[in-house]
Amino acid sequence: MKKEVIKKLREKAEHTALIYSDPNRSKNTNKELFKVSDIKPFCENAALVILLKNTGKKVLLFFYYIPAQNSWNYFIPTDGHLESFSEYVRDQKRIIEENNYKFNFIIWGVKMSEKKKTTDTDNEIREYAEDHPDDKDMQKLKEEINNEWDNKRRL
Repeated sequence: MKKEVIKKLREKAEHTALIYSDPNRSKNTNKELFKVSDIKPFCENAALVILLKNTGKKVLLFFYYIPAQNSWNYFIPTDGHLESFSEYVRDQKRIIEENNYKFNFIIWGVKMSEKKKTTDTDNEIREYAEDHPDDKDMQKLKEEINNEWDNKRRL
C-alpha cells in the first residue's frame, strides 16, 4: 500500500474506534471503550482492523479503500457474509472467466489487424463462435470477419 493510503487507513480505523466508544451510541449499551488493536492489510485496497474493547473482547472490521473517493469504508463481516461472499465470488469468477475467454481472441485480433489479421486468428474466432452460438458478441465478430474475407475475395 502507498504510504498516504496507509495513513488514511490508520486515521479511519482510529476514528471508527472513537465513534464506537461513544457512550451515547445506540448499540453501545454497555458503554464499552474501543481502541485499534491491529491492522492487517492483505492487498492494495483492503485490510482487516481489529478493535479491542475495554472488556477484553475484540471486533473484526473489514476495511476497503475506494480510490476514486480517496476514502476507506468498512463493515463488520458476519459468518453469513463470509460464506455467501466466498461462494458468490467463486461463481462470479467462473462466469467472468468464461466470458473473458473470447476476448483474448478479439483483443489479439484487433492488435494483429494493425499489421494484418491472420487466417489463424480468424479461424480461432470462427471456431469459438461455432461452439458458442448464444454468444452474440462472438457471432457479430464472426460475421464481420466473414464479410471482411468476402470483400477480400471480391478484390
